[in-house]
Amino acid sequence: ESEVVYDQTFLLNKRKIFWNEVESSEILSTEIFIVGDSKQEDLRVSLFTVTNKLFNKYHIHALDYDFDKLIKDNNFIKGVENANQIFFTNSWDRKSFKEVVNVISWINTMYPLKKIFVLSTSNFDDISSQYYFLISKCLTNSSIEYELKKSLRYDWYSQSDELHELLKNSNIVWISKEEAFIGNEFEPPHFILNNNLLIFDSGHLTIEGAYYFGKWITNKINNGN
Repeated sequence: ESEVVYDQTFLLNKRKIFWNEVESSEILSTEIFIVGDSKQEDLRVSLFTVTNKLFNKYHIHALDYDFDKLIKDNNFIKGVENANQIFFTNSWDRKSFKEVVNVISWINTMYPLKKIFVLSTSNFDDISSQYYFLISKCLTNSSIEYELKKSLRYDWYSQSDELHELLKNSNIVWISKEEAFIGNEFEPPHFILNNNLLIFDSGHLTIEGAYYFGKWITNKINNGN
């Protein structure tokens, strides 16, 4: 098997260059509105690799959701009103769930024709470091992927799952982002593709990861999740 690059600094710098190139694109579109933290940036770039469109965004950390402020924020409201689809993606924290649920429920009530998607938190123990450790044991990439699957951060996953429960009685579409990487009963795990890591740290995408995740989530959206 060819050698996989796992140097985190190299992967981060390579990612920064590509992300900056995408962000400088003049192909802007308001049909999708993406709300969130650095996971929002990953989703935006991933969708760009598929659609060649740079969708509208609103940067906010999980703990900064404030219902009263957001519904008075012109940039946020304009993004919602102009979009057909709205995505929320963060490393979710239960301390802000009340505000998050209030914001999403309000949009769902005020703009019932908008399609709302919420992505789960998909965090792992540091992938680059784990790969370095596992490759030293002379494991194949396929075996390494099954080992990396075990490193899903259940502290983050459990909080994300709590949010899912709070939103279950609505028509909001929940996307279990971790399935793109850990697989399911029908799919093997995917952390390495064509000898490239798809995640370089605890959950942020490499360039190859963005291309992979863009196709994965587009398929989920088009097939009704």
